[in-house]
Amino acid sequence: MTKKSTKNYTVKLKAGIVIRHRGKVLLIRERNNRLHQYRWNIIKGTFEPGKDSSILETAVREAREEAGAKIKLKYFLAAYYLLDGQNALMMLTFVADLLDPRVGAPSPKLQSKYGSDNVIGVKLFTKKDLTKLKPKDFVGMRGYLAIQEYLKGTRFPLGMNKILPPK
Repeated sequence: MTKKSTKNYTVKLKAGIVIRHRGKVLLIRERNNRLHQYRWNIIKGTFEPGKDSSILETAVREAREEAGAKIKLKYFLAAYYLLDGQNALMMLTFVADLLDPRVGAPSPKLQSKYGSDNVIGVKLFTKKDLTKLKPKDFVGMRGYLAIQEYLKGTRFPLGMNKILPPK
């Protein structure tokens, strides 16, 4: 009889945001910790129950923390699941409009306050420029795939995300 190995994972809920502004999309230049190189990425981050009342709130908070971006969520784009070491990650990805074009990488001091020092730049890409980016240009596949879905025009109503009251 063969024994199946079981592995314990920590489940993490993530928000990803494709932010658009006047026909362009905002990407951040972020460190890929495995490769020790900087690559492009969408803004994304972890749902924190003490800070966020919903995954939608996580998306808004992460945009502010990672790029100083004030956004309005417009629609749901995609969901991605990934096993990453001891973590099982579920990322819900949204599309948002940028409300104020004054954005930028946070200062090292501000990034350390948020427990990160990975973002070194912010850039708006045209759709044509986005089509030229390859998977190797991104920190990981989640960001690349989200951009591909966005370029295809994938969209679902924000109302798909339901917040249930506590028991």
